[in-house]
This record gives sequence, C-alpha cells and structure tokens, in this order.
Amino acid sequence: WNNLGVEGGGSVNGKAYSRKECYVRAGQVLGQPQPVIVGQPLSDNQPVDIQQNMAGQDMKGAQIGWLLYLVGWFLCCCCGPIGPVFWFAVACMHFCKPAEQRAQLQQEKTVAMVSCFTGIICTGVVVIVIVLFIGLVA
Repeated sequence: WNNLGVEGGGSVNGKAYSRKECYVRAGQVLGQPQPVIVGQPLSDNQPVDIQQNMAGQDMKGAQIGWLLYLVGWFLCCCCGPIGPVFWFAVACMHFCKPAEQRAQLQQEKTVAMVSCFTGIICTGVVVIVIVLFIGLVA
C-alpha cells in the first residue's frame, strides 16, 4: 500500500479497501488471490472451464508423445538402437508430473505406457542379441 500512498487501507480508483488480504498488481487492487492454471491468473470476467483446459493439455501431450514415439521407431529402424531413448523420454515426460495431474491425463498416460513397454521390450531384445552374439563369437 505504501507505493500507492495509502497506509493501512483507503481508497484506490474510487473504491474503498481494507489492508487485509488485498493485493496490488499493475495498478489494480484485487480482493482475493485469483485461481491459477498453468501459471496464468484468471480474472473474474474470464470464465475458463478447467476440465476443458485439462482435456486440451491432455490431447496436446498425447500428440507430442505419439510424434516422439514415431520418431523413435524411425530412428530405431534407420540408425540402430536409438529409439528407446525417445520412448523412455516420452514415459518420463508423463511420469515426472505430479500424481494429481497425471490422473487427469489419460490420453498422455496411454502413449507413455506404450512407449515405456516398447522401450523395455526392444532394450531386452538388444541385450539378448548382444549376449547371443558374444556367445557365438566366443
């Protein structure tokens, strides 16, 4: 309040406010902290459906995951066993999020699980092939 010249309450922009739980931001006084979604405060005149926002985030995350999954297959077929790096990265991108957020991202979970299992199976196949090759050479 000191930066507005008001000590312990007063009026700003013609409205009376007490000092208790008021916040000054960009020249406005807000009575309560506003809800935050992905780091962006929402104003009262901007209704946002949180479920719709999470569905959009889920779809975007799933699209990115499937793209990385396909890039992993392309690199695995063309450049050797590099694909698992991408597949495990997709799984890590999902499983490193908080549990509350992961529970709402079902499409992203699907691509993360497929990527993780593909990475595990292909890594196992590579290990078996290496062991058999070493056994045949020795």
